[in-house]
Amino acid sequence: MATPTDLPVGVTPLRPRQYALVSEWSPTVHPEVELSHPFPLTLSWTDLEY
Repeated sequence: MATPTDLPVGVTPLRPRQYALVSEWSPTVHPEVELSHPFPLTLSWTDLEY
């Protein structure tokens, strides 16, 4: 996770807070990635492939 001191010169964070890991997903455990906050979102693992 980047902290304000890890950012390139001239780049400032949008918010003064650090982001925290809230959950982890694994295709071997979870059939889809699902979030409920700040809005409902469901992604299949094939949607995330590139």
